[in-house]
Amino acid sequence: MFLKSLIACTTLHEVATWASSGRVKYAANLRTCIAFQLYFLWRAGSLLYASLYGPWDEWPTQRLQSETMDNLNALAGYFVYDLCFLIQTQPFSGFVLHHLLGLGMIRYLQNIGLPPTHLLTLYNTLSFVSEVTNPTLNFRHFVKGTRWEPLVRQLNFWLYTGFRVILLPMLSFQLHGALRSLPLLFLFLTVYGMSLMWYRRLIRMTWSPRLLE
Repeated sequence: MFLKSLIACTTLHEVATWASSGRVKYAANLRTCIAFQLYFLWRAGSLLYASLYGPWDEWPTQRLQSETMDNLNALAGYFVYDLCFLIQTQPFSGFVLHHLLGLGMIRYLQNIGLPPTHLLTLYNTLSFVSEVTNPTLNFRHFVKGTRWEPLVRQLNFWLYTGFRVILLPMLSFQLHGALRSLPLLFLFLTVYGMSLMWYRRLIRMTWSPRLLE
């Protein structure tokens, strides 16, 4: 699934390049990211539903475990695609470090193996929560200067506050409590610290946008 995701994102980027208008910087990359993120959220949501209400008769628990891990592998492929793009265009961006840390977390979970049955819901909830804010954050570039921009800014702020600032650390500490992994906790805390730095910018972007102009 890692290679499929990497190839799919690279192909989407090439296709999106043909449709780029030039008005939005890095439009092809943004479109590719949004497309993958929506796909990932659909998969994570479906797996979360299955883990909450039980897999169907033809879909045993072992397959649910495998699909959950495949979803993480797909996220790793996306991270590698976006990381390569960032290194070429914004090598000193904080997103480079963010993606490296994200790949470190995924690699650590891969080494643990298939998610234990009692942690399937937590794995898939974390997957959903970690990406649910990103499509609209990327979409904001396409509505800049339009009447939709204030609405998208507000949506980004409230989604980020609820999911990334409040819910994500709660779920992360639950996973740490279940796995008792200090390296994983360190990675979570570092990523969360970076999220709070971005949150500060998001607050200014939402309530005092002229300060960023």
